[in-house]
Amino acid sequence: MASSPTARALEFVFWEHYCDNVISRTFGREVALNRAIRWVLDSAEARHELRHLPTDVFVVQSYWRPAPGATGVPQALGADVIAFNTEALDNIHGGDIIQSTSEDLETGRRSTNHWCILDVRVADATRIIPATIVIPYADSQPSRCDAELDNTDMLPLWFWQHDGSLGVPITAPSFDCLLDLSTRVVGTSLNIAFWWCNYPRLEKQIQTRGTSSQPSTSVTLRRLAGLTCGAVRNAMADYERTNAGRTEWQDSRYKIGTGLGYISIHDVILLGIVFVSPGRVMPLLQLGPDFAFEA
Repeated sequence: MASSPTARALEFVFWEHYCDNVISRTFGREVALNRAIRWVLDSAEARHELRHLPTDVFVVQSYWRPAPGATGVPQALGADVIAFNTEALDNIHGGDIIQSTSEDLETGRRSTNHWCILDVRVADATRIIPATIVIPYADSQPSRCDAELDNTDMLPLWFWQHDGSLGVPITAPSFDCLLDLSTRVVGTSLNIAFWWCNYPRLEKQIQTRGTSSQPSTSVTLRRLAGLTCGAVRNAMADYERTNAGRTEWQDSRYKIGTGLGYISIHDVILLGIVFVSPGRVMPLLQLGPDFAFEA
């Protein structure tokens, strides 16, 4: 049994995230747990309220538990999400906060809570497109790698639609279906890394602002989605072009192309992005419901 508040908190985080969720199915369970632990422990340290609570009590109380009568939240907020209460935190960007309203069944009193989404559980794990996470200095300089991760934002950024559904097709003609929010992404450019199953690592850069002289204001969710979808389409085109005629695959379910059993740009949904180092993100991708794996 865990012997300290921090150890008990780690054990709770482990079991909360030990499931088929977007990040674990994309990058592997170890990566997903490491990212969750880093974010949760940093949040426990940074909390401006509830500091009297031991770390494990704070962590347990902060994770989402569906409440009777909850309203005004995305459809996924409940059994499908792993959410963390942000009431005691003042470092969460407004674009990452989802509000829920619940009613006490005995008193009728209504209360409002605010949450950020750490991960989303998935019913069909095979539809999440797997990738290898890009971690700077992971093989060459472990101490520098750890320092880089300490400076990396571990909270995913999700693309929620107005109706509460998650994700947008990368071929969408418009992104008006997404919430019109500012994001925590600032600056004039952002590197998007790819390391799909079956394919080598590559990187694209998107220009989030027109010129470097523009103010360092945040990028909207819609613009970020549009630019990221364009980068995903370009990466898929590069992968397909440089692997023409290939017949051997690490996992033949996730090969890119236009033939039967191949993944085309029309089959891919962008769910969100994760920062893997300062200024670099990787996309979280899912196959659409109409895609059929080759028998």
